[in-house]
Amino acid sequence: MFKWIIDDTRALIRDLRAALGNVAKRWRWFRIRSRQKIDKTAADLDNVRKSAGVATRMCRSCRALIPVDARVCPECGDAPGERVSRGFTRVLENMVPGAMSVSAGLLTTILIAYVLNLMVWNQLRDVFPRGDMAWVASQWGLGANTGLVFQGEFWRLLSNVFLHGGILHLLFNSWALLTVGPLMEEIFGPRRLLALYVATGIGSSLVSAVWRLGGPVYSVGASGAICGLIGAAAAWGWMRGGRSRYII
Repeated sequence: MFKWIIDDTRALIRDLRAALGNVAKRWRWFRIRSRQKIDKTAADLDNVRKSAGVATRMCRSCRALIPVDARVCPECGDAPGERVSRGFTRVLENMVPGAMSVSAGLLTTILIAYVLNLMVWNQLRDVFPRGDMAWVASQWGLGANTGLVFQGEFWRLLSNVFLHGGILHLLFNSWALLTVGPLMEEIFGPRRLLALYVATGIGSSLVSAVWRLGGPVYSVGASGAICGLIGAAAAWGWMRGGRSRYII
Protein backbone atom coordinates (compact mmCIF):
# COMPACT_ATOMS: atom_id res chain seq x y z
CA MET A 1 0.00 0.00 0.00
CA PHE A 2 2.80 2.40 0.94
CA LYS A 3 4.53 1.52 -2.33
CA TRP A 4 1.44 2.57 -4.30
CA ILE A 5 1.32 5.87 -2.43
CA ILE A 6 4.99 6.51 -3.13
CA ASP A 7 4.60 5.63 -6.82
CA ASP A 8 1.55 7.87 -7.19
CA THR A 9 3.36 10.71 -5.46
CA ARG A 10 6.36 10.35 -7.78
CA ALA A 11 4.07 10.29 -10.82
CA LEU A 12 2.29 13.41 -9.59
CA ILE A 13 5.64 15.18 -9.05
CA ARG A 14 6.74 14.23 -12.58
CA ASP A 15 3.47 15.58 -14.04
CA LEU A 16 3.82 18.83 -12.09
CA ARG A 17 7.42 19.27 -13.27
CA ALA A 18 6.36 18.65 -16.89
CA ALA A 19 3.48 21.11 -16.56
CA LEU A 20 5.73 23.76 -15.02
CA GLY A 21 8.29 23.16 -17.76
CA ASN A 22 5.63 23.68 -20.44
CA VAL A 23 4.45 26.87 -18.72
CA ALA A 24 8.03 28.18 -18.64
CA LYS A 25 8.49 27.37 -22.35
CA ARG A 26 5.23 29.07 -23.25
CA TRP A 27 6.20 32.11 -21.22
CA ARG A 28 9.58 32.37 -22.99
CA TRP A 29 7.85 31.98 -26.37
CA PHE A 30 5.34 34.68 -25.43
CA ARG A 31 8.14 37.09 -24.41
CA ILE A 32 10.08 36.48 -27.63
CA ARG A 33 6.96 36.87 -29.77
CA SER A 34 5.96 40.08 -27.98
CA ARG A 35 9.44 41.50 -28.41
CA GLN A 36 9.33 40.70 -32.14
CA LYS A 37 5.96 42.46 -32.52
CA ILE A 38 7.25 45.51 -30.66
CA ASP A 39 10.37 45.65 -32.84
CA LYS A 40 8.30 45.28 -36.03
CA THR A 41 5.90 48.04 -34.95
CA ALA A 42 8.82 50.32 -34.10
CA ALA A 43 10.39 49.63 -37.52
CA ASP A 44 7.08 50.38 -39.29
CA LEU A 45 6.67 53.66 -37.40
CA ASP A 46 10.23 54.63 -38.27
CA ASN A 47 9.56 53.91 -41.95
CA VAL A 48 6.42 56.08 -41.79
CA ARG A 49 8.42 58.88 -40.17
CA LYS A 50 11.08 58.67 -42.89
CA SER A 51 8.52 58.52 -45.73
CA ALA A 52 6.76 61.65 -44.46
CA GLY A 53 9.74 63.81 -45.35
CA VAL A 54 10.86 62.06 -48.54
CA ALA A 55 11.62 64.41 -51.42
CA THR A 56 11.88 61.87 -54.26
CA ARG A 57 9.83 59.13 -55.86
CA MET A 58 10.38 56.52 -58.56
CA CYS A 59 9.36 57.03 -62.17
CA ARG A 60 7.11 54.19 -63.31
CA SER A 61 8.68 54.15 -66.79
CA CYS A 62 12.45 54.28 -66.26
CA ARG A 63 12.61 53.64 -62.47
CA ALA A 64 14.72 56.75 -61.91
CA LEU A 65 14.43 58.74 -58.69
CA ILE A 66 12.83 62.10 -59.45
CA PRO A 67 11.48 64.98 -57.33
CA VAL A 68 8.10 64.37 -55.74
CA ASP A 69 6.46 67.37 -57.41
CA ALA A 70 7.88 66.68 -60.89
CA ARG A 71 5.21 66.48 -63.59
CA VAL A 72 7.63 65.12 -66.19
CA CYS A 73 10.50 62.71 -65.57
CA PRO A 74 13.78 64.51 -66.35
CA GLU A 75 15.36 61.20 -67.40
CA CYS A 76 12.84 59.73 -69.84
CA GLY A 77 10.37 62.59 -70.35
CA ASP A 78 7.28 60.52 -69.46
CA ALA A 79 4.60 61.60 -67.01
CA PRO A 80 5.37 59.90 -63.69
CA GLY A 81 1.69 59.48 -62.79
CA GLU A 82 -0.29 60.81 -59.85
CA ARG A 83 1.46 63.15 -57.46
CA VAL A 84 2.71 61.60 -54.26
CA SER A 85 1.32 63.01 -51.03
CA ARG A 86 3.69 64.39 -48.41
CA GLY A 87 3.83 65.20 -44.72
CA PHE A 88 0.83 64.40 -42.55
CA THR A 89 -1.23 63.08 -45.49
CA ARG A 90 1.38 60.44 -46.26
CA VAL A 91 1.60 59.48 -42.59
CA LEU A 92 -2.17 59.03 -42.53
CA GLU A 93 -2.07 56.94 -45.71
CA ASN A 94 0.55 54.64 -44.19
CA MET A 95 -1.13 54.37 -40.80
CA VAL A 96 -4.66 53.87 -42.21
CA PRO A 97 -4.35 52.14 -45.61
CA GLY A 98 -7.10 53.10 -48.00
CA ALA A 99 -8.22 56.09 -45.93
CA MET A 100 -7.48 58.46 -48.80
CA SER A 101 -9.01 56.34 -51.58
CA VAL A 102 -12.18 57.40 -53.36
CA SER A 103 -13.53 53.85 -53.00
CA ALA A 104 -13.26 54.08 -49.22
CA GLY A 105 -14.85 57.54 -49.27
CA LEU A 106 -17.81 56.32 -51.34
CA LEU A 107 -18.31 53.33 -49.07
CA THR A 108 -18.14 55.55 -45.98
CA THR A 109 -20.77 57.87 -47.48
CA ILE A 110 -23.03 54.90 -48.21
CA LEU A 111 -22.68 53.61 -44.64
CA ILE A 112 -23.38 57.07 -43.19
CA ALA A 113 -26.47 57.37 -45.39
CA TYR A 114 -27.71 53.99 -44.15
CA VAL A 115 -27.22 54.97 -40.50
CA LEU A 116 -29.04 58.26 -41.16
CA ASN A 117 -31.81 56.29 -42.84
CA LEU A 118 -32.15 54.11 -39.74
CA MET A 119 -32.35 57.16 -37.49
CA VAL A 120 -35.09 58.80 -39.57
CA TRP A 121 -36.98 55.49 -39.81
CA ASN A 122 -36.85 55.11 -36.03
CA GLN A 123 -38.42 58.56 -35.64
CA LEU A 124 -41.19 57.82 -38.16
CA ARG A 125 -42.24 54.47 -36.70
CA ASP A 126 -44.58 56.26 -34.29
CA VAL A 127 -46.26 58.09 -37.19
CA PHE A 128 -46.78 55.16 -39.57
CA PRO A 129 -48.52 52.02 -38.31
CA ARG A 130 -46.43 49.76 -40.56
CA GLY A 131 -42.67 49.63 -40.30
CA ASP A 132 -42.18 49.21 -44.06
CA MET A 133 -44.15 52.37 -44.73
CA ALA A 134 -41.97 54.26 -42.25
CA TRP A 135 -38.88 52.95 -44.08
CA VAL A 136 -40.20 54.08 -47.47
CA ALA A 137 -41.13 57.48 -46.03
CA SER A 138 -37.64 57.92 -44.55
CA GLN A 139 -36.01 57.11 -47.89
CA TRP A 140 -38.48 59.38 -49.70
CA GLY A 141 -37.39 62.26 -47.50
CA LEU A 142 -33.67 61.47 -47.81
CA GLY A 143 -33.69 61.46 -51.60
CA ALA A 144 -35.05 58.28 -53.17
CA ASN A 145 -35.52 58.30 -56.94
CA THR A 146 -39.21 59.14 -57.33
CA GLY A 147 -41.54 60.97 -59.67
CA LEU A 148 -40.53 64.23 -58.01
CA VAL A 149 -37.50 64.17 -60.31
CA PHE A 150 -39.76 65.39 -63.14
CA GLN A 151 -41.00 68.17 -60.88
CA GLY A 152 -37.60 69.78 -60.52
CA GLU A 153 -35.97 67.71 -57.75
CA PHE A 154 -33.12 66.55 -59.96
CA TRP A 155 -30.81 66.01 -56.98
CA ARG A 156 -32.67 62.76 -56.35
CA LEU A 157 -30.92 61.26 -59.37
CA LEU A 158 -27.69 61.29 -57.34
CA SER A 159 -28.85 61.06 -53.73
CA ASN A 160 -30.63 57.74 -54.26
CA VAL A 161 -27.32 56.16 -55.29
CA PHE A 162 -26.21 56.29 -51.64
CA LEU A 163 -29.44 54.85 -50.18
CA HIS A 164 -30.26 51.15 -49.86
CA GLY A 165 -33.40 49.14 -49.27
CA GLY A 166 -32.04 46.89 -46.52
CA ILE A 167 -29.00 45.32 -44.92
CA LEU A 168 -28.57 42.62 -47.60
CA HIS A 169 -28.86 45.23 -50.34
CA LEU A 170 -26.24 47.32 -48.53
CA LEU A 171 -23.83 44.41 -47.94
CA PHE A 172 -24.01 43.18 -51.52
CA ASN A 173 -23.35 46.60 -53.04
CA SER A 174 -20.59 47.33 -50.51
CA TRP A 175 -18.86 44.09 -51.43
CA ALA A 176 -19.20 44.87 -55.15
CA LEU A 177 -17.85 48.41 -54.67
CA LEU A 178 -14.85 47.17 -52.68
CA THR A 179 -14.17 44.59 -55.41
CA VAL A 180 -14.29 46.81 -58.49
CA GLY A 181 -13.56 50.23 -56.93
CA PRO A 182 -9.84 49.83 -56.13
CA LEU A 183 -9.21 48.25 -59.54
CA MET A 184 -10.87 51.17 -61.33
CA GLU A 185 -9.07 53.67 -59.12
CA GLU A 186 -5.73 52.11 -60.05
CA ILE A 187 -6.58 52.15 -63.76
CA PHE A 188 -8.21 55.57 -64.13
CA GLY A 189 -7.13 57.43 -61.00
CA PRO A 190 -9.29 58.72 -58.12
CA ARG A 191 -10.80 61.73 -59.93
CA ARG A 192 -11.94 59.77 -62.95
CA LEU A 193 -13.29 57.01 -60.72
CA LEU A 194 -15.40 59.56 -58.84
CA ALA A 195 -16.57 61.12 -62.11
CA LEU A 196 -17.49 57.69 -63.51
CA TYR A 197 -19.36 56.75 -60.35
CA VAL A 198 -21.38 59.95 -60.32
CA ALA A 199 -22.05 59.89 -64.07
CA THR A 200 -23.13 56.23 -64.21
CA GLY A 201 -25.18 56.65 -61.02
CA ILE A 202 -27.07 59.62 -62.41
CA GLY A 203 -27.45 57.96 -65.80
CA SER A 204 -28.87 54.74 -64.35
CA SER A 205 -31.26 56.71 -62.11
CA LEU A 206 -32.47 58.73 -65.09
CA VAL A 207 -33.04 55.57 -67.15
CA SER A 208 -34.98 54.04 -64.24
CA ALA A 209 -37.15 57.15 -63.89
CA VAL A 210 -37.85 57.38 -67.63
CA TRP A 211 -38.55 53.64 -67.86
CA ARG A 212 -41.32 53.97 -65.28
CA LEU A 213 -42.59 57.25 -66.63
CA GLY A 214 -46.34 57.44 -66.18
CA GLY A 215 -46.34 54.95 -63.31
CA PRO A 216 -45.00 54.76 -59.76
CA VAL A 217 -41.31 55.61 -59.62
CA TYR A 218 -39.28 54.51 -56.60
CA SER A 219 -35.73 53.23 -56.63
CA VAL A 220 -32.63 53.36 -54.43
CA GLY A 221 -29.20 51.75 -54.46
CA ALA A 222 -25.72 51.97 -55.90
CA SER A 223 -26.22 49.03 -58.26
CA GLY A 224 -26.48 51.21 -61.36
CA ALA A 225 -23.28 53.12 -60.57
CA ILE A 226 -21.39 49.92 -59.74
CA CYS A 227 -22.57 48.20 -62.92
CA GLY A 228 -21.40 51.30 -64.79
CA LEU A 229 -17.94 50.91 -63.25
CA ILE A 230 -17.87 47.24 -64.21
CA GLY A 231 -18.85 48.16 -67.76
CA ALA A 232 -16.12 50.81 -67.93
CA ALA A 233 -13.57 48.28 -66.67
CA ALA A 234 -14.71 45.73 -69.26
CA ALA A 235 -14.50 48.33 -72.03
CA TRP A 236 -11.00 49.34 -70.89
CA GLY A 237 -9.86 45.72 -70.94
CA TRP A 238 -11.35 45.09 -74.36
CA MET A 239 -9.85 48.23 -75.93
CA ARG A 240 -6.46 47.54 -74.41
CA GLY A 241 -6.46 44.00 -75.77
CA GLY A 242 -4.10 41.20 -74.88
CA ARG A 243 -4.28 39.48 -71.53
CA SER A 244 -5.92 42.53 -69.92
CA ARG A 245 -9.21 41.44 -71.55
CA TYR A 246 -9.48 38.60 -69.07
CA ILE A 247 -8.67 40.34 -65.79
CA ILE A 248 -12.16 41.84 -65.39
